[in-house]
Amino acid sequence: MELGCPIGVLHEFFTFQRLVFCVQNWSSNVEVGLALGVYYREDTKLTNFFDTVGAKTQLSVGHTHTLILGVILPLIFGGLLHMKNKGFDDVKKSMITYLIGISLTILMIVFRGSLDIFVDDLSKGLEALVSGLSGLTHIVLGVGFLWLLFDLRKIFSDNNHS
Repeated sequence: MELGCPIGVLHEFFTFQRLVFCVQNWSSNVEVGLALGVYYREDTKLTNFFDTVGAKTQLSVGHTHTLILGVILPLIFGGLLHMKNKGFDDVKKSMITYLIGISLTILMIVFRGSLDIFVDDLSKGLEALVSGLSGLTHIVLGVGFLWLLFDLRKIFSDNNHS
């Protein structure tokens, strides 16, 4: 009498669990992107930002950055990996670096945009700090993106079709 699940069923289950995790991650990025759009629209209306200041805030790009970098590009990367029968495990380190870069960049966009709306006069020190941290988060994002592209190039240039 055989007890338990066959190995193939367990493998399919864990593959399905990874797929569900990726979909949840991407759907949360969609939710964050849409919420940033609402936050931008409502906070600028609430504070009469455009009537009083009249300038553009950094919040205006948070919505599109989140949707493009956090949803569209990972879906493209996933499709490219699927073409070669690979998964995100094959580009794990570069993908984690990329996702950390996205998260930090979006965080700094929201922080800077909120400062634009709610703080009338930023000190030069705070301005320099926010600009420096934003630059560092963009560097992390760029490193993760390039590393991911190099990993994809290695996968596509590999002659072994597994």
